[in-house]
Amino acid sequence: MDVAEGLFAEHGYDGVSIRDITDAAEIRLASINYYFDSKENLFREVVQRRAVELNEAREQQLMRVNVMASRPELLHQIVEAYMGPLFNRVQQDNGWRDYGRLIAQLENQRSRTSSEAIRVFSPTARKFVAALQACLGNLADHNALFCFNLMVGGEARVFAQSARVRELSDGRWSGESNLELLYQHLLEYTVAAIGGVAHLQSSPYAFESQAIPGNG
Repeated sequence: MDVAEGLFAEHGYDGVSIRDITDAAEIRLASINYYFDSKENLFREVVQRRAVELNEAREQQLMRVNVMASRPELLHQIVEAYMGPLFNRVQQDNGWRDYGRLIAQLENQRSRTSSEAIRVFSPTARKFVAALQACLGNLADHNALFCFNLMVGGEARVFAQSARVRELSDGRWSGESNLELLYQHLLEYTVAAIGGVAHLQSSPYAFESQAIPGNG
């Protein structure tokens, strides 16, 4: 599973064959067929095996937020409850770093396989959408979903480890070289962005828009 996770994180679902996995893991093709039956089932299991722990950690931290805190502080705690558990694990374990990259791919793909695999995060995602709505004064449904997608999208971009940052800095910075600092910047950026959406909703110039789909 670790080998498959690393390959999927590096090359994506479509860029990895069962043969690639068996060769890298030095196991027989029959073993994959016996335990998983297909590459799609293996991929789903790779996504799900860490998702349970991640979902539980996020929900536990969400339950510990101080609902009596000021709105800005409560918002900060909610965003941190979502982002913190994955960032903490990524900094401590290379397997989790591969998983972060894999999740980043799922967030940016629209294939049936990716959509089905990422549904394991949906129950937890809905709890965070509800928490954002409660924190920000009953934020409209479409705005709450947009805010949640802002949070997920920023996190996914960090773990995608794009070479763009390295290119624009002429090789001086890789983006992932100081993950703790990057996390702190992303946390503050996301809190400010979500707060801005809430402010716009209360503005006399606010307008209704069509609801966007919930994150998977």
